[in-house]
Amino acid sequence: MIEWHGPDVSDEDRAAAERLADSVRLADIDRWTETDGERTTLHDEEHGFTVTYPNDGWQVAAKNLTPWLTSPQEILSVGTFDMPVSQDPEDGLRPFDAPAAPAALQALGPSDAFVTVQESGPVESDDRPTAFESCADGERCGPTGSTDNFSWWWIPFRDAGRGLYLLAAIGNDASPEVVDQAWAMADSLRFLASPAA
Repeated sequence: MIEWHGPDVSDEDRAAAERLADSVRLADIDRWTETDGERTTLHDEEHGFTVTYPNDGWQVAAKNLTPWLTSPQEILSVGTFDMPVSQDPEDGLRPFDAPAAPAALQALGPSDAFVTVQESGPVESDDRPTAFESCADGERCGPTGSTDNFSWWWIPFRDAGRGLYLLAAIGNDASPEVVDQAWAMADSLRFLASPAA
């Protein structure tokens, strides 16, 4: 903050300006974005990560898509479609036993893609894959499967001392560009060792 005072400012006006400057409080900013025109990078200080995704066709969920689930905790969901919030543990679609964003998975169309990251305590898993796409290319990273509309990969991993899970769900008719974007976004994830709380 810079204060400008004229050469003839009174002591009273100077004191008033100083009181005004001292009263300014900035709110903590724990989530912000920056863009290069083609991609946006989301910085999330609360959950201790960054991720980069395409500006065209992708969106970050504004809310936790599984608010009733406390462990693992959803820290990020990104998709190419409007992602509804799951209101009840019994709603939506679960392609396997983890209830990660079941209403969003049910809404995922055959040309869409969806990536969500969940965090829990320590997980029994390997370190993060060098490239998440290697899990789609046949490297065994965790449970996989498919529905009539999409294929999915549940990838437990450790990164920066944290226990994490990545769920990627990619529509069976998704374009090669969307498929590449989904895996590139997953690979762009960077985690801090201890997120701000």
